Amino acid sequence: MAQQFAVSKKDSLGGLYLENTQLREWQCSDKQVQNLDLWNAPHLTHLDLSQCQAGMHLLLVNCPNLKEVILPTGAPCYLHLA
Repeated sequence: MAQQFAVSKKDSLGGLYLENTQLREWQCSDKQVQNLDLWNAPHLTHLDLSQCQAGMHLLLVNCPNLKEVILPTGAPCYLHLA
């Protein structure tokens, strides 16, 4: 699951914004990520965030085929669905 993508936006506080990806699976290898907003990923089925910061926030919008999300361990993570 090591496919790459182009980050739509990244901020200095550990936030990523990704939209309109055609990937089927993705692993985030950026250990600084605290927040991920994922919009319009209709083909995404697997998302591995295990290397991100514990306690992260994940926002999912229009990801209808997502079947597996692997979250970091060590603190509760927060899932937001829209």
